[in-house]
Amino acid sequence: MKKVVLAGGTGFIGEYFNNKFKELGYDVKIISRQMQHISWEDKDGIKEVLEDAELLINLAGKSVNCRYNETNKNEIMNSRIRTTTLLGEAIQACENPPEILDEFEYSNHLPPRRRSSNDRRYRRDWNWFLS
Repeated sequence: MKKVVLAGGTGFIGEYFNNKFKELGYDVKIISRQMQHISWEDKDGIKEVLEDAELLINLAGKSVNCRYNETNKNEIMNSRIRTTTLLGEAIQACENPPEILDEFEYSNHLPPRRRSSNDRRYRRDWNWFLS
């Protein structure tokens, strides 16, 4: 049976992928903080589940559904760095690593809307994340 691994696969998008891949006949494995899945703390378990996987989709990281203060912006970025680093180390340790790695970077999500001072329309402040 073909295997797909969803890192951080318990959110809205992860649940969709989980259901869709199961419909397509894949064995779906999830790496998550949730107890019923493979733990981010279990490096051997992560390596084992990545072995012979056809596809790894990385959805992991702090939700962007929060206020964009310095603490949250740093955690959004650092959570992605931590999980991607762990996955990279596990992939390097595999004899037969996943053929495809797909990263979904929520940090590129559209910025929050801000009311313009000169009209009722909303505008996008494209420097929201880096400020």
